[in-house]
Amino acid sequence: MGYPLNQFLKMLNAKNNSNLTDQLVTVGAPAKNTDASIVRDTVVTITAIPGKGYRGSVTVYYNRIDLGILFKNLDANVGLTVADGGEDSDQNMITLINQKYGTHFEVGDLVPVQLTKSEDIQEVTLVAVGGNLMYEGEFKVKYGIAEIALDSVVLITQLDGFNYPNADLTKGQASIYSYNLDGSAEPNSFWESVGLGAVDARFVTPFNTAYRVDEDWVFDAATKDFNLYGGQVVYSGTNDAAKIYTDLGVATNPTYKKVCIIKLGAECQNFAGFLTVYFGGAV
Repeated sequence: MGYPLNQFLKMLNAKNNSNLTDQLVTVGAPAKNTDASIVRDTVVTITAIPGKGYRGSVTVYYNRIDLGILFKNLDANVGLTVADGGEDSDQNMITLINQKYGTHFEVGDLVPVQLTKSEDIQEVTLVAVGGNLMYEGEFKVKYGIAEIALDSVVLITQLDGFNYPNADLTKGQASIYSYNLDGSAEPNSFWESVGLGAVDARFVTPFNTAYRVDEDWVFDAATKDFNLYGGQVVYSGTNDAAKIYTDLGVATNPTYKKVCIIKLGAECQNFAGFLTVYFGGAV
């Protein structure tokens, strides 16, 4: 016994305190009720099966479920991709609809449909079969990639935004300024000898003679532009760009073999963050 018939007899028995089953009676095809005095949309005839303990027939009125109303204002959709198309694939759709929306559709409740072969989102109209005891009307459902409402996923809409290399926005970004400063040609191999720790006056000449340094950097205890005073060498060695970014948060230029990274002090008035001086030549 199909779900619609089961539910119809259950409804009938509950109202009449009876125990009728599909072994005792047959239920005819439902039709539109035209009797204006009875406020029900459907009429059906129930007939006793001879030899089962009942005789005669009775006309019953009730309301069916209009699928258009059941899914009203609901953008019905299921995650179903169709590899080959064809009518047989709509069984999978019915199963998914039942799982998602708590319905109890069976294949015989809805007119078979031809699903389009596609992994993209498609839309199809599902129509109740004529003579269905429980359902009438139609509704639309999308299939393909399962659709999820974005506002159920994106709950936090005020983001922090992208970060500058250095948070002090009153000064220039030292890492941007120095992304291509090449000290490879320094004649005394100064950059090869640099260790970690405080910058001193010895850095001024090698730094100013590095390729693409167009300004005269100084080493002065007073606050000045282009000032190396107060700087600290935080790294000097092989330019492993990925590791350096992970460890220090400094984006180095991967086209060079080695790099010296200097964190500028507060005495540098116009730049803040990390200066990079590359040496050892190009990769």
